[in-house]
Amino acid sequence: MSTSNVKLNIFVVFHSKIYKELYDELDKTEKDCITLYGVKTKCNSTIKTIYEEDLPIYLPALQKNIYNEGSAIYHVYMNNLYAEYDYIGFGQYDMKFHINSIKKIKQQIEMNKNTNHVFYINFFAYSFTGSFSLLIKKYNKFECGLKSYNDFFNTTYTQTDLLKNYMPVFNTFIIPKQMYEKMMSWLKYYFVEDISEDDIIMYDMTTQKNLQFGTGHMIEALVGMFLLLEVLQGAKYSKLDMIHDEHFKTT
Repeated sequence: MSTSNVKLNIFVVFHSKIYKELYDELDKTEKDCITLYGVKTKCNSTIKTIYEEDLPIYLPALQKNIYNEGSAIYHVYMNNLYAEYDYIGFGQYDMKFHINSIKKIKQQIEMNKNTNHVFYINFFAYSFTGSFSLLIKKYNKFECGLKSYNDFFNTTYTQTDLLKNYMPVFNTFIIPKQMYEKMMSWLKYYFVEDISEDDIIMYDMTTQKNLQFGTGHMIEALVGMFLLLEVLQGAKYSKLDMIHDEHFKTT
């Protein structure tokens, strides 16, 4: 494949272990497009690695409040770690990159320079339950996702727009820098430090049990909704040549 001038970086979030076999099929130029982003334990790797706790702007409460990889999406933005790139991406620790997968992304961008690409790994199976219910209704201190989006961007999207389209899953995506900046100008208000137990416990009428409202899943749902609405405005979905390999577990 020919050399690309596209500046691309993917922040892959890991907790306690780096699985080097997930990157074995990539050559050096592709590995140079990855930054391993540690949120818990420091590990050795030949791939560029940074740690959240070492960043100039760092909110430790976000990991405590179980924002998980959502915390990386916030901190990369607040620390301006994305500014030098044309496309910015995020992934989880258990994503397997196939041979030439990053070169294919760059090639697709080069071939369609006037397109805003939204690269995804998979789509949500729709159910507005648990943390995902925030997309259509307010929950404690968190504003309804769709309402806050419409208010912020002066749009009139409805629940029907969400149901008849597809939202990316796993907080795994690659998008243009300008789209990331637009997303974070709105999404940053959902990252809250002072969360009490009452804020993250919700009563489920079906099971008649208390369930934990997952802040990490909340960000996953809000990101998915935002990217779906970008596609409705003219961006284009492109599937990543990667898999979510659940054989690799965090600790």
